[in-house]
Amino acid sequence: MKPFLNCVLVATLGLAPLSGYEVWIGTHLATSEMANTPEDWDLMAGQIEGFNVNRAPHDTDPASNDDYRSILASFPNARNTMTEFARSQASRNPVNVDELAFPSIRERLEDIFSFENSFNYDLSILMFYDERGSYQGTEYLYEWTETEVQYLRDWLDDNGHSDVELMWNVRNNGARAQQFAANPVVDLVEIEASSTALLNNTNNQITFFNWFWTNPATANKRIALQIPRALPGDPLNQYEGTRRVAQMLGGEIGYGEDGMRSDRLIFLPVTYNDNYSYIPETVSNGAAYTNTLTSIALSLIEQRPLFEGRLAAVPTVADADSPVRTAPPTVEAIADQVTTVGTTIPSLAVTVADTDTAVMALTVTAISSNETVIPNSGLVLGGSGANRTLSIVPAANQSGNAEITVRVSDGMWFSETSFSVTIGGVLLSDGADANVKDDGGVLSRTENTNQLGAGGNSPFVDRCCIYVFQLPDLGPDTSPFESASFSFNYESKDGILKNNDLYGLGRRPSPIVLGSDYYGQTTTSDGYRCHPPADGDIDQRDAAWRSGDFGRGGSGSVRLSQHAICLGGRDWGVCLFASQHERAQRWHQSGYFDDVGRGLLGRRSGYASAHRLYRGFGGGYRGLDGCESKRK
Repeated sequence: MKPFLNCVLVATLGLAPLSGYEVWIGTHLATSEMANTPEDWDLMAGQIEGFNVNRAPHDTDPASNDDYRSILASFPNARNTMTEFARSQASRNPVNVDELAFPSIRERLEDIFSFENSFNYDLSILMFYDERGSYQGTEYLYEWTETEVQYLRDWLDDNGHSDVELMWNVRNNGARAQQFAANPVVDLVEIEASSTALLNNTNNQITFFNWFWTNPATANKRIALQIPRALPGDPLNQYEGTRRVAQMLGGEIGYGEDGMRSDRLIFLPVTYNDNYSYIPETVSNGAAYTNTLTSIALSLIEQRPLFEGRLAAVPTVADADSPVRTAPPTVEAIADQVTTVGTTIPSLAVTVADTDTAVMALTVTAISSNETVIPNSGLVLGGSGANRTLSIVPAANQSGNAEITVRVSDGMWFSETSFSVTIGGVLLSDGADANVKDDGGVLSRTENTNQLGAGGNSPFVDRCCIYVFQLPDLGPDTSPFESASFSFNYESKDGILKNNDLYGLGRRPSPIVLGSDYYGQTTTSDGYRCHPPADGDIDQRDAAWRSGDFGRGGSGSVRLSQHAICLGGRDWGVCLFASQHERAQRWHQSGYFDDVGRGLLGRRSGYASAHRLYRGFGGGYRGLDGCESKRK
């Protein structure tokens, strides 16, 4: 590609965050060679977003069970894992329909999830389809009934698999295909057809696709195109045919966010042919794609900007047929950022690279998803070559969240990375601070107890959680609230609620959690005392704040009155919690700020975690644990 002669750094106002179709891959006829040469397909494996689990063995080089486990483990970023359930795999006795088929359906489902456990993957999609088969010498078309599909859903929900989606396999545009696709119990569909059939709309598959894409009953559902081959006699090979389908669909549904850039669309190349190769994913030292399954998938991933119509011109047939691999530039991920109101984040590293364009010629742009909090004019780019920088200047007196998308382009191809920026108004404690604090190592551990702390003779195990947060600036009113409250709750690992204590609410000019905030075991009568914040401003005027059973069941609510921390955008609030419960627990804390109501801002899970809900001082809002506040 002809490089540009100068380096351009701009913050682009019209840049949209990248979204688009997904690429999955089939594992039918996987080979031992794949497991033994991961370097021949690792680029694709690291980027694929889903895979179809099918253990159909290869005739001459079948993957062993360990090979297959290794292959499935090679997709670290695959969020979707599907497997298939043909109706003929249940009872083949044609009399066993509806309720009479339930036992055999249940048995097959148990086998499917046993296979999941054996091969160490997490099934997310169950694809069901009609199929022909024989019974006592007579051939039948075994078709799913609505009663049987509802049983699939109910069984999944009742057996710990409520997160598994149901996918309907479609092969034509018949009334039955549309009926099942529109059924609310069906989450997504798959069209299974050769590239030849799709390009020629042989069985009205594209007619069905267009109906499905726009029909109100299905317009929010995803659709996958499982493309196993080009038919014999077709002048196109599978690489060319699959990519031509992608090129053709752009003309059918367009290139907007509701077209090729929609994440409703999934490409799923597979093979049913023992003579068709999975690897390698590239040839000519990485300069070209080739007619293999992993190369098809890699090309659709790397050339998303082309097929999604994000380049200067929409893709042509010649583009689809071309094996030339023009790799897009890359930009390294940037960690999520947190800062205080009005505080600039200086010089974040933006590291870019390109294999076929000089890095000085790459253009870097950035955009904010929320210009109220971070205007695009506050995204200041600098640096040169591979080492660019991004400084973030928030809007004055604003708190909230924004997603920053950074794009690097060589003039035709581009890549993006996104990260979140939080300005004030949230807990700033990291996981170690917001969770149970181990102030000196694990003293002892049993099946039911983790004893933490700095030592001492108390019969109870230390528990202390420190939360640091900042409210938004609510204006010049120094007493903005009619009322305000702060509540917390916890549940033990075994679900039993025990006594707990809140020791105080303080303020300080810094969000840093100090080691002196934590406490150790003690032999004093009040054995759970937390140390106050460093500035000594701890509100312990109410005895209930110092000890006792809040809420008589593990929940508590504390009135803040007109405490100084309610003046947002200034000092930091410091909450100190303690518990006498002897097992690990989950903490739940809710407070209120922000008269525009940004809702749930985060959740941590595990033995000890914070569940935070901040909703509007404006107008009053009842939230987690029944807290309430009203703005004057």
